[in-house]
Amino acid sequence: MTVAVVDSLPALSDLRPRHVLALAAADDSTLGKLAAALAEQLASLQASSIADFCYSVHQRSLGGDARLVASGSAREELCQALAAAGRGEQSPLVVRGHAAKPGPIAFLITGQGSQYQGMGRQLYATQPTFRAALDRCARALSSELAVPLLAVLFDEQQAGLIDETAYTQPALFALEFALAELLASWGVRAELLMGHSVGEYVAACLAGVLELEDALRLIAARARLMQSLPKNGQMTALATTAAVAIELLAPFARSASLAAVNGPDSVVVSGESDAVSEIVRQAEARGIRSTKLNVSHAFHSPLMEPILDDFERVAATCRFSPPTRRVVSNVSGRLAEAGEQGSPAYWRRHLRAAVQFVDGVRTLDAAGCATFVELGPNPVLLALGRRAVADHGQAWVPTLRKGRDEWKQLTAALAELYVRGHAVDWLGFDRDYGRSALPIDAFSTGRAGPTALESGRC
Repeated sequence: MTVAVVDSLPALSDLRPRHVLALAAADDSTLGKLAAALAEQLASLQASSIADFCYSVHQRSLGGDARLVASGSAREELCQALAAAGRGEQSPLVVRGHAAKPGPIAFLITGQGSQYQGMGRQLYATQPTFRAALDRCARALSSELAVPLLAVLFDEQQAGLIDETAYTQPALFALEFALAELLASWGVRAELLMGHSVGEYVAACLAGVLELEDALRLIAARARLMQSLPKNGQMTALATTAAVAIELLAPFARSASLAAVNGPDSVVVSGESDAVSEIVRQAEARGIRSTKLNVSHAFHSPLMEPILDDFERVAATCRFSPPTRRVVSNVSGRLAEAGEQGSPAYWRRHLRAAVQFVDGVRTLDAAGCATFVELGPNPVLLALGRRAVADHGQAWVPTLRKGRDEWKQLTAALAELYVRGHAVDWLGFDRDYGRSALPIDAFSTGRAGPTALESGRC
């Protein structure tokens, strides 16, 4: 059952606004010939057949280390992309690469501050798996939120609610869960997971520690309790080390604390406004740059302590299970130990303790992750992650970006993963839509190189 709340939301459409063609071959020469042959054949088809054409190409068993992904919103654009690839020319519509052993994928799951009204709207209107996942979250939250989730996300009449903590945290969770479900339907699954504050709840859910409904109930309670606190706090980012920040915080232990260690020289301090203002004054006197964060409350600070008991009581009503995937803990910055996240006391500590993000990224890097995919409405964590570890050719892949077409961003992410050697289920990419198979002459005419094609190497 679809949760129909927002009158202005478009009906579900099977007209996906972007098409993708993924190809592989034994070498670049063969790949170019195949792209050229497909461009020629696609040009002769009716415009309405473009989706079926891409689907039919993906039904072929394609193999080889030379890979490319061409994309376009219309037949002409996709033809141009394929033709450019056939000539070996650079094109913003084509991603090329050579598959290698890429190591495990890590999901970085964004926290509060990345949200914006309308995030996920295009996907909700055009992608059935994403829509179903978001609807499932909306149903689970129907008794938790005074204003329904879909109205918070998509109704312009409710635009201000997305930045109210009581709504921000459940909305972020729902969007990120839906993105994970969508990527899974396309064969993209992370072996390691790490969130940033709110994001760790999504990580725990994806790892099976919490069932979706319990996780949503818990994050809604967390957000509601935080919203109930007095708005007498402040959070400020300082361009300094954790050691310097701890030194500055020492005289204010009862009123302020370290909220996050986001990089080697990037921290957040949080607490009572007067205390944080004085810490900032002292920091700036040392030449340390500061940025005040636009938040309603001082998260991960002593000001959270009045709600800890109530929050832990809610957590005690949740059902916890052993994880099926590895999760990095914000509390320690290390891989969570068996059963560690399956305790109400852990989530109590998680609410109050500083987020050890930089140590977490280093843990993922040490575990062999060279592909970091950010699940969230805006790529906040990727920039922080890049600064946390030495550069050895890692891929930092955003799924959504504010102000950019959602399909364009997501297909760019898929392309990056595929050309680096990660598995992508291209038939799954079209599984939610009614597609018809077409004969693809480019695979049999020999124009793409009969020896390579007929031998099954591409």
